[in-house]
Amino acid sequence: MYKSKIRCISIFAVLIVAFSFLIYRLYFIMSSNKALQVNYAAQMSSFEKISDANYDVVDCNGNNLLSFNKEYYVVVNPYIFSRNNSDTNIRELTALNYILKNYNKNYDLSEISIEDSTNKLYWKIDEALYNNLKKFKDVNGIYTYYVNKIDRSKAADIYNILTNPKDKNNKKFKANNSIEKLIYDKFKNNAYPEKVFKNDNNGNTVSSTEINSKNLSKVKLTIDKTINDKVQSILSSSDLKQVCAIVMESENGAIRAISQKDLYDANINLGLKGVYYPGSIFKAIVEEAAIENKSIDLDKPIKDTGKYSEEKVYDYCTPKQAFVVSSNDVFINIGQKTGFYNIYNTAKKQGLFDKVLNIDGESSGSMDNMDSNNTGNLSLLSYGQSLRITPLGALSIPNTVVNKGIYVKPHIVDSYVDGNTGKVEKEKIYSNRVISENTANIMLELFKQVITDKHGTGLLAYTPNPCIGGKTGTAQRGENKDKTIKNVDSWFAGFFNAKGINYSAIIFAPEIDKNMSAATTTAPIFKKIVEALNSNN
Repeated sequence: MYKSKIRCISIFAVLIVAFSFLIYRLYFIMSSNKALQVNYAAQMSSFEKISDANYDVVDCNGNNLLSFNKEYYVVVNPYIFSRNNSDTNIRELTALNYILKNYNKNYDLSEISIEDSTNKLYWKIDEALYNNLKKFKDVNGIYTYYVNKIDRSKAADIYNILTNPKDKNNKKFKANNSIEKLIYDKFKNNAYPEKVFKNDNNGNTVSSTEINSKNLSKVKLTIDKTINDKVQSILSSSDLKQVCAIVMESENGAIRAISQKDLYDANINLGLKGVYYPGSIFKAIVEEAAIENKSIDLDKPIKDTGKYSEEKVYDYCTPKQAFVVSSNDVFINIGQKTGFYNIYNTAKKQGLFDKVLNIDGESSGSMDNMDSNNTGNLSLLSYGQSLRITPLGALSIPNTVVNKGIYVKPHIVDSYVDGNTGKVEKEKIYSNRVISENTANIMLELFKQVITDKHGTGLLAYTPNPCIGGKTGTAQRGENKDKTIKNVDSWFAGFFNAKGINYSAIIFAPEIDKNMSAATTTAPIFKKIVEALNSNN
């Protein structure tokens, strides 16, 4: 009897030790193996990604810039649904099934069994059904949520472009050196915002919380949402079929607004639909090259035959007057005296033949003909008809002038902000002198006279301002098979002051009627932008 008692105690002690060892081993394995911890947690929780952006995009003042559309889902866990709904009111189940089948005949709860699937079923629904399903709280194994999807309906929206690292088919990544791929690589390892649905021991959802949605990392753009919205409003109210505009802070090259009237079309500012003849705004480059190379006497009159000019103002006019009234004939003479490569190099130094923001698909400027001995080509170049540029590239024309001869490369990313550490990585600003300060000062006065002289082509752009000037450009397209001109492109390149800050701007309207001109189309839009940015409204 005594021996039996001792044997029982010994066996019991061995079992306790063995059981304790097993508990210890299980604890050790679980605590040291993250994968097992995750698997265990997954049995008690469901994780759903609720945004397709794992970072924020903000303007220079910290305002959110991304627009989202909500995609709604109802999720069915076949195992939990089939196992744990025996106590659910049959009317509630029947009503829920009816509503789902009425929305989509394939959403049939009566066909679901444990054996059907080991994976959850995701049924896409609309907002009305999502709100309707919220009242069914006693059905186990079913829950609803929505995902914030970046609105990509507006092809020209710069925020849409910057946050999309893949091609139009959403299959291949864009070029490794593109700004879109750079932004993607910065944040690709960041956690996405998720919603966690907590389950009880029977797998029934008892609560839900969001994780990873706070302290997201940020791309801080140079865009000022207030300025951009004002510019967008002006473009949207224009009678023109399409028109785009860029406004940049002159001193630092920070783009504060970039938009166009029809945002559902390809981005014209970036040249995603092609490149364009700049027309007479290019005369600024020709005049600069002539001054820099001492090719002309600015005050010596040159005969204007009127053969190539749309409107002849003077029989003879100086190169200064020719810029103000935009005489093609006189500028052909200036171009011939200055030479092809002097003009070309002046344009190249101001970035007219390079990508500016390095956005994938962004166009760079180009020459139609690089034959420097071709007299006809040089004549066309002299008034902007044998090279093609983008509106973004054209921004350097007024900006170099108002910056006293210094080219500042435009940029749109201000910095990257780490959401966890708060560390800020600022983007570099690139600038260099491309023309002398003396040349820039001469051009500055000529830009001002374009909108103040009684014969100036930009009179409709004028509004009282501490520092305002510009240049019109009406460029022939020459794309019709019969060689006739039906449409022209309209440009305005200018600078102005708004509340103590100098800005440079490009306004561009493609394919306007040939009987219209920049003087009556893009110049007045420039004026509206200047007035809007100086307004307190």
